[in-house]
Parts: sequence; C-alpha cells; structure tokens
Amino acid sequence: MQTKDFIYNEMMAHVAINTHKKPKDILLVGSKNSGIVGEFSKYDDLSVTITEHIETLADGSHDIVIVDLDNTQNGEFYDHVSRVLTDDGVVATRGGNYFDNLEAHKSILEVVAKNFIVAMPYQIESQTLILASKVYHPTADIILQRSDLLEEVRYYNSDIQIASFVKPTYIHKALLGIAKN
Repeated sequence: MQTKDFIYNEMMAHVAINTHKKPKDILLVGSKNSGIVGEFSKYDDLSVTITEHIETLADGSHDIVIVDLDNTQNGEFYDHVSRVLTDDGVVATRGGNYFDNLEAHKSILEVVAKNFIVAMPYQIESQTLILASKVYHPTADIILQRSDLLEEVRYYNSDIQIASFVKPTYIHKALLGIAKN
C-alpha cells in the first residue's frame, strides 16, 4: 500500500464512524494487526469485533463494517456485509484507484452499491475507498460534534471528510448511474 498508513487507517475508520448517527458495534473484516483498530480507541463506548470470516455472523449485529481486505469484488461477500449491518448500517471498503484503473473501480463500486442506498467513492492520496450506507450520506450527515472533537488524529478532520468525496468532472461523469449519491 503506497498511501501513508496513518492516512488510510484514519480515513477508513473515522469517515464511517462520523457518518453514522450512533455507532456502537463495529466489525473489522481483516487482520487484528490492522492499524485501524487503534483508531477505534479514540471513541468511547464502541464494541469492536475482528474477523476474517463474515459468513457466520448474526443478521443485523453491527452498525459499521470496515473491510480491510484486498480483492473483495465478490457480490456474495457484500451480501453478507449488508446482512450483518443494522438497518442504518455503514460500510467502508477499498475501491482500487479510479485514477489508475477506472474500469476496475467501477466494477468494485457496482458490486458494493447493489445493497445500499448510498455508495460513494472517496480519495486518499493514491487509493480510492468506498463508503456505502443504508441511510446516511457521508457529507450531508457528518456528525460534526464527534468529528471535530477527535484528538490525536494526524490527517482526518470534518473538512477532509467532505473534501475527499470531491471528484474530477470526468470521473464524476464516468460513475454516473453507478455511484449513489
């Protein structure tokens, strides 16, 4: 991963957490060694589950799912993600890089978007991430009281969250009908 680790970790965790109104149960699909885990400790009252296998988890058991895995373009995988999320759940996942390979990004975004009302790419340095939600919009519903009071972050803030969803016109046009804003 070329992106500085702290930028990736902060943007994967904080964009999702600060988009959801009242997150309590977080699921990290990936490694226990992920730096994202440290970002969760900046919030009170979060319960965090870490797994590499989402298939066996209970329906509606998590408010937020963070997918810290490569090659998650499988539609069945995101069916499981949607299933384990609450009715107002949010997911953050990797989306390739729309600057390097727009067609691959479109393919990932289509798979993720299938189960969500909102599915929007956001850019961090050399990587595109995707925030998808059953209810919340990452720029309209950002919880400023929570995001602006975060301490010990090096990159993330509420303005960065909003700005990260801005895309060049040609990318925006290419994603029309795929991205769900």
